[in-house]
Amino acid sequence: SKIKYNRLSLFNYKEEDLKNIKPIINKWFSPSDSVFKYVELFIKKYEIDIDKTLAICFRGTDKFIDVNETPYETFTSQVTSIMQNKELDRVFIQTDQTQFIDFFKSSYPNIPVFSIQEIPTTRSKKHLYKGIIQKNKVTHAQMFLAVMQILSRCKFLINHTGNVARWIATYRGSTENMIQYKGNKLL
Repeated sequence: SKIKYNRLSLFNYKEEDLKNIKPIINKWFSPSDSVFKYVELFIKKYEIDIDKTLAICFRGTDKFIDVNETPYETFTSQVTSIMQNKELDRVFIQTDQTQFIDFFKSSYPNIPVFSIQEIPTTRSKKHLYKGIIQKNKVTHAQMFLAVMQILSRCKFLINHTGNVARWIATYRGSTENMIQYKGNKLL
């Protein structure tokens, strides 16, 4: 039978022993210096204060093949209360779906929002690597991993369920102050 590794990341990350695997992750899966240079560049360029930023990582495009897409309204339903109660001043959105950013901006016009412009988005349901990202895949991968590092460091995080989401939680080392959605369900 065919092994489907992508399904292994589709669980509640609170069930994973993130604290005890952190030393292994740090030793064997620590990003390269070039990735950390992008982290520094993006933090400076976008003036990111991780203690005052709500990070949102929403995976769209072809993710529906693995898990039902969370409706935008559901995925963002706790934004206002988090922003008010946690003294945050900005939202950092990482997504592959332009429509999600548009939805957020129209639904929350009074909340400052930004995304890393170096990471492309699309309006289609095709995976970005099968369409937009044709050249400089190594550079894009380094920048994307840098963005994952920043997402993992933000004090508050709204996350999806999937490989990228699992790595963000793993790099975070905790699910504290993290909300995770899987399909229509808050985990």
